[in-house]
Amino acid sequence: LPSELLSPCNTAISNFGEELDNATKSREELAAKLRRCRLKRRMRESSIKKVLDKLDAVENKIDVMFIMDASSSMRSYIRSAKKTIRKIVEKIKADGKGKDLRLGFVAYR
Repeated sequence: LPSELLSPCNTAISNFGEELDNATKSREELAAKLRRCRLKRRMRESSIKKVLDKLDAVENKIDVMFIMDASSSMRSYIRSAKKTIRKIVEKIKADGKGKDLRLGFVAYR
């Protein structure tokens, strides 16, 4: 065949080869991105699991500090405050939380 007839065919074949190479590179790049995304997701899931495990470990550790004005001007409220403190502690225990409950009380004047 004459070269003027083969030239467009050769150009087309060459262009197709380049497009195929580019498509292959693009596919490989996309596959690499996907692998990186999957790795990041696994790392996030792992981090979230670690946080949840830590929360489970400390979930039953509760520290409560009650601070109350015990000056003479508050005398009429002290009995009510003591009842309320008891109710709060009972509620924490009843909810099944606070297996490691630490309480503190500070009265100031």
